[in-house]
Amino acid sequence: MSNKITDARIEELQKLKDLKNELSDKIQMQKDDMQKILDSMDDEAQEFASSSPKAAKAARGKAPSSLNHQDTIDALELTIARLEDDYSIVERELEKLEEAMNST
Repeated sequence: MSNKITDARIEELQKLKDLKNELSDKIQMQKDDMQKILDSMDDEAQEFASSSPKAAKAARGKAPSSLNHQDTIDALELTIARLEDDYSIVERELEKLEEAMNST
């Protein structure tokens, strides 16, 4: 009976480790995608994209915005934040499971 429990915990631990690695890879991919977009923009547009929308609008004045780039960057930032939250949750679950396995 205890072997089955241990095997189940080991399997769960491996699944969490795999999920953690998968999330880490996804986060890096999103960051790479965002950096490619930023690299394709000129310096002034990069400044607007990396500042808040209100600050960018104030700095830009009447100059046209690059909404396509900005929208994409905003979406990528939201995706990265969500993935980082998921990563933190998995990391905490993994720590709890490892502690539980070490205490038995």
